[in-house]
Amino acid sequence: MGEYQMRQIFTSIDIGSNSIKAIVCELYNNKLNLLAATHTPSIGIKKGLITDGEAAMNCIRKAIDHLEGQLGISLRKVIVTVPSYMAEFKIAKASIPIQGEHHIVTLNDMEEVSKKAIQERAVSEKEIVTDLTIDFGVDDKTKIINPKGLMGDTLHIRTLLVMVPKKNIYSVIKVLEALQLDVVDISLNAIGDMATFKTKEMGNSLSALINIGYETVTISIHNKGIIIKNSILNKG
Repeated sequence: MGEYQMRQIFTSIDIGSNSIKAIVCELYNNKLNLLAATHTPSIGIKKGLITDGEAAMNCIRKAIDHLEGQLGISLRKVIVTVPSYMAEFKIAKASIPIQGEHHIVTLNDMEEVSKKAIQERAVSEKEIVTDLTIDFGVDDKTKIINPKGLMGDTLHIRTLLVMVPKKNIYSVIKVLEALQLDVVDISLNAIGDMATFKTKEMGNSLSALINIGYETVTISIHNKGIIIKNSILNKG
C-alpha cells in the first residue's frame, strides 16, 4: 500500500445523463498514463443534473467499486465535472509586490497573485470551479506566460474565473461525500473538450467546440484555447 501512496494517482468522474464514466490515471514523467476506466448506465440523472440522489449514488458506487476491483486499491479522492448550466466567465486581475531579497519571481509569488485575483472577484451566489491563467506581467512587461525567475518589483496576473450556480455543485458534492469520496477539484466538460482536441491553430485563434451528448448539446467558444462562452441545448 505504501507504494501507491508515493505515486501520483488521479481519479476523475464524469456524471452524464446516459452513463457515469470514471477513469484512474497516474502522473509519471509529466505524462498521464491510464490505469483503469469504466462506465455504468446513469439512473437518477437528467440532462446532467442529479434528480434522484440515492439512485445516482448507487450508479457512482458501482463505477468506483469496479475501478477499485481492477486496481486493488481504495479510491478516496476524486476530480469531478459539473454541469455548465448558467456558467459565467469573468476576467480577474490582481497585482502583488514581488517578495524575496532579490525580487525574483517564485512559484509562491505566482500562487499568491492568483489567490488574490480569485478572492477579489468571488461572488456569493456563484461558485468558482476553476481559474484559467491568461498571462502574467512583471512591472511594465506584459503577456508573460511563465514569469518564474524574472526580476522586478510588482507581479501582475490576468486570469479567467469559471463560475456556476452553487446548487449545481453542491448536489454533486453531497452525493460523492455520502460515498466517502473527497472532491479535490472541479471542472466543466467544455474545458476538458478543449484540452483533448486543442491544436496549434486553435490555440492561436477563436474556435468553437460542439459536444453532442445523450440528452444535451454543449457549445463552447474558446479564444486562444481559453473558454469564454458556453451554451447548452436541451436536445441530444
